[in-house]
Amino acid sequence: GLLDSLVNHNYFSVVNDDESSDDKANKKWRGFVLPYATLGSASLSAANQSEVAGGALLGVQYATGGSLASLYLGYEYAKANLDFNQAGVASSSANLNTNALNIGLNILSKFGNGETFQPFVKANIRANVELPELTISASNVNAKARLTSYTIGAEAKIGAALLFKSKESYLAPEVGLSYDVL
Repeated sequence: GLLDSLVNHNYFSVVNDDESSDDKANKKWRGFVLPYATLGSASLSAANQSEVAGGALLGVQYATGGSLASLYLGYEYAKANLDFNQAGVASSSANLNTNALNIGLNILSKFGNGETFQPFVKANIRANVELPELTISASNVNAKARLTSYTIGAEAKIGAALLFKSKESYLAPEVGLSYDVL
């Protein structure tokens, strides 16, 4: 997902053999902060829906030889509301608020130094905790539920980057296995 895009974007340009040793040393460590937000709404004949989400991903990357390791920490807040208002029917609503914390480690390693074809392997281990709160209101009845959800997962992928002449763009198909325990 989002982290893969960030890692892949930096990966193929992290260490260039034509650079001086000082330039290479400066590029071995990188920090990143990636804030994000989204807002959405919809008006339907019997209901109105709105959602807002935001958070930030921060971490560090370390490049060595043909490999890149990234350690990241992320926080996300999401809120969704659904209000039903139909003539002749009692109004009701459902609200979901979620806070989530994510941590993980990505490793990406390429094989060979081909000009147009570079096979690679990726691995990821991650953990997540989510704290959703659901509130439902209908007529004069209100219900609230709070949960805690933990996830631990890992994945492994293999692929190849097909570099285009300019080396400013590439296509990188990959296949992999992912396993998560809730």
